[in-house]
Amino acid sequence: LKKVKQVVYIYKNNNLFGVINKKGEFIIDPVLSEIKGYGKGTLVGSKNGKIKVVKVFTKTASESEKIRVFIVDDDLDIRVIFTRMVKLFKGIEVVGTASNGKEAVEKVKNNEIKPQVILMDRDMPLMNGADATREIKKMLPSIKIIMLTAHIDEEGFAECFSAGADGYILKGDTSWDELEKYIKSSIHGEKPVSPLASTLLLNYLTLQKLAALKGENRKMEEEI
Repeated sequence: LKKVKQVVYIYKNNNLFGVINKKGEFIIDPVLSEIKGYGKGTLVGSKNGKIKVVKVFTKTASESEKIRVFIVDDDLDIRVIFTRMVKLFKGIEVVGTASNGKEAVEKVKNNEIKPQVILMDRDMPLMNGADATREIKKMLPSIKIIMLTAHIDEEGFAECFSAGADGYILKGDTSWDELEKYIKSSIHGEKPVSPLASTLLLNYLTLQKLAALKGENRKMEEEI
């Protein structure tokens, strides 16, 4: 055993096998160990350089697989650039592209690809992003769809979220690091929105709440 700053490094046959962190968790090294994937358990104790672990928990399939991203935009240059950059994100892969909403719907419908996150342009020929979002959500509600657009008007924003969009990102106001973070956060149920569009989200949610309250009041009046 080699102890450095309260972190214990475990070696097996002169190869790094795992690490015990400051919380006492045993982490199996995913690359250098002979075990598939990796996991963690609780350190019980050590004697003569031998580690005892209560149980090692392996990664689940959802944790170990890369996030599958589908890019939809009518601009070829945008598709190429975003595909190249997203492929560099850790834990994310691009499974396909489409040049318009209709093509995107068909690819999802025919099961050609199985994306978890779609980066969807808002304004496209044949079928726009909002309509494509609505159709895809009918088929697969679990897919996260983030609108990727250059436009910030309130009407278009509301239309996208009404169609089921899970996020709204401005092309000119988003760094690559932010895009990577937005993709990953959407998987966990967050709704990423560019700072410049955050006011539109607040307005949209307020209008939704007011509409719901009006509906409840109308129902109460009918019951009286």
